Amino acid sequence: MITTDTIIEQIKTWVEEHKPIPPGLWVDASMKINVLLGNETDELAKKEFLLAEYASKLALESPTMPVAKIKLACASNPLYQEIALLKSKIRRCEEMVRLSKLRARMSDEEYKNQ
Repeated sequence: MITTDTIIEQIKTWVEEHKPIPPGLWVDASMKINVLLGNETDELAKKEFLLAEYASKLALESPTMPVAKIKLACASNPLYQEIALLKSKIRRCEEMVRLSKLRARMSDEEYKNQ
């Protein structure tokens, strides 16, 4: 099964091994990532909702609890870290799509200038 993780891992391996990556491969990978990014954003939304439910539960169970303490409790919840990592992954994917478009455009210009 192809996921954003498998695509990113493969490209990371090629970069670490200093293997040249053809422009067409960049474009193909970015197209797949762009399509699969919907799964990541759906997962992010679900986790953010779960964290909001947790904060709501804390506020309702302890109405006198300060907001700062609720925020601290949320920040120490494992969901908070998962959300942060997922947001980071989504940003990397978006940047990869942007850079691969740029790379493809540069290759097209190089081809025209030959």
